[in-house]
Amino acid sequence: SFCTLLRSFEFTTSTMTRHLLYDLRNARLPVSTPNSHRRRHLAKEIQLTHVLSGHSGCINSIAFNDDASLLLTGSDDTTVCLFDTLTWTRRATLSTSHMRNIFHAVMVPGTSNTELISVGLDGRTCVCRVREGSTSLAETDVITRKILNRDNCIASRVAFLGASSRTAYVARSSGTVAVVDLRLDREVDEFCPSHVDLSRSCNSIAVSPAHPYLMACGTDLPPVCMVDARYTRREGAAFLRIATPGAMQSAGVGGMSFNEAGDKLVCSYKSGDVFSYHWTTAVEHSDRRACHTADVAWYPAKDMGTQFTLCEAQRYSGRQNRLTMFKEAAFFDNDRYVVT
Repeated sequence: SFCTLLRSFEFTTSTMTRHLLYDLRNARLPVSTPNSHRRRHLAKEIQLTHVLSGHSGCINSIAFNDDASLLLTGSDDTTVCLFDTLTWTRRATLSTSHMRNIFHAVMVPGTSNTELISVGLDGRTCVCRVREGSTSLAETDVITRKILNRDNCIASRVAFLGASSRTAYVARSSGTVAVVDLRLDREVDEFCPSHVDLSRSCNSIAVSPAHPYLMACGTDLPPVCMVDARYTRREGAAFLRIATPGAMQSAGVGGMSFNEAGDKLVCSYKSGDVFSYHWTTAVEHSDRRACHTADVAWYPAKDMGTQFTLCEAQRYSGRQNRLTMFKEAAFFDNDRYVVT
């Protein structure tokens, strides 16, 4: 449960430059008690176990590698720290090619911890490669640092489709998603998921674990754009836009993620609440056939994306959001909880 939570959930702190790690491995979750009792019980069982230091600036990103043996952190100080998750000691602090704040840093899947990619406030997508077989992951093990693309906009999130993909998808404040090929080390394409207003920032990307080509894109517009990465076009890439009535007055999507089954989506809205829903319900009620197999194709709609208002969404209230750029949300404990 501990690894699941941290692998899925990334957070930003504006006042601290340290990670506070909470251990849920010994939390007792009584399935037979009412939900209200479960919530109180879980909150009491969470304990602070480690404080990880190493950055001199605000920490904007945390992420596990493929086997959860390393924890990566990206910061305003333009460096990436790697922590051993067995001993919780800092293995390395790697400099990058960024000139300004790092917003997201992850290991490239399927590279055995030899490549990490990061995006940030300077609009750059940077890759750092270390010597294959290196066990120290020290600064001296870095063999190449490359800037894969440069834009006059913010690059906020990076995502990969599948465990062996060499193509990165980067969300940008220009309202587009950049397609970066790591085999060529350059940007090869871009598309606009919202196709409504190019001036609206693309803030977040979530990839479905069950559908290897399906991604959800969140912009400064309230509807979530569902995109099939195999059938994108420069404008109007979404095959469906999902709106929830309670979020229509928000400032757009700040963060989101799928559950492990890939049939539910949780969205955290800027200046608004958190909503979770079965996105497949919107497909079933729209003019598109609901599909649950990996080889199904969802083509972009000719009318620039059918919009469907989903009234069956679960709403989670109680937070206050003010002047924050990105907010994360994730499912936890077999979808019994939403963490945000």
